[in-house]
Amino acid sequence: MNIRSASFLSVFLIVLSAQMNAVAASGTEIDRFKAVFNEFPTHVPTGKTVDAPIAGNGDIGLTMAPSNGMVTFYVGKNDFWRAVASYPDGKIALPGGLTLYSDMIGNGDYHAEQLPGSARIEASFKGAGNELKMEVWVPALENKVIIELEATRQTTLGLKLWTPEGLGSVTAEGSENG
Repeated sequence: MNIRSASFLSVFLIVLSAQMNAVAASGTEIDRFKAVFNEFPTHVPTGKTVDAPIAGNGDIGLTMAPSNGMVTFYVGKNDFWRAVASYPDGKIALPGGLTLYSDMIGNGDYHAEQLPGSARIEASFKGAGNELKMEVWVPALENKVIIELEATRQTTLGLKLWTPEGLGSVTAEGSENG
């Protein structure tokens, strides 16, 4: 590699590094405009605006709705529409979600922040000297939901994947081999 090529490469790497730092800083800057939630939501699910933290990647959307003893994650797919009488005006249909159960949810203070710059939801449930922290996000390029949990004491968690019943849905439950 000659000196001219090395100089160009050095300048390119410096500019690339500066751009990457600017992008990281802008995400942090945008997080200043976070939405803060200190009460459990009462308008989830709804065909209007929810009063709960949301996250998504432009293809799937996620609403986090805690209540006593559980957090329900409603998952929507932006190209999954229903235009029938049960969905007036045509809306994004709810294909399903995940409910997480824990005795540490709903036994004290609840606090969540919807961080638009980093596209994350950070939540905590505190009570009786215990705390359950939760960080939730949808990766930008993958249709996955990531949920990180951290507890100050040992706790049992329950998970249930579900699909909605009614509104034209056909659902079934079952088990195989016990």
